[in-house]
Amino acid sequence: MDKNYTRNKIAQIMNEKGIRQVDLANAIGISQFVVSHWLTGTSTTYMLYLDKIAKYFDVSMDYLVGNKPSGAEDSDINDYLDELKNRGEMRMLFKAAKGATKDDVEKAVQIIEVLKDKSNG
Repeated sequence: MDKNYTRNKIAQIMNEKGIRQVDLANAIGISQFVVSHWLTGTSTTYMLYLDKIAKYFDVSMDYLVGNKPSGAEDSDINDYLDELKNRGEMRMLFKAAKGATKDDVEKAVQIIEVLKDKSNG
């Protein structure tokens, strides 16, 4: 387990969600100075709070430590879930595809790829 990965992931999530050090500290019951020490690499005690941090961020502990999903799960599933969580238009797309046949989804993907190509070129 790479502790720098976890520290960087915590900082990344805080940045993406606009979470301040004091917000995280208050949510998990510690001092803001402790969070500051985590983010600067002065302390690795965040490893003791992974369960609380994961719950506050609404992610899995595996995601925070960089473990890949096991079994038949796609290794990119956390990235997809982040997209669904953070982008309303992706949720809208996912809801529209719910209940669609495999052929319908494949046609929709082709249409989206054509639209992306048009906007990129």
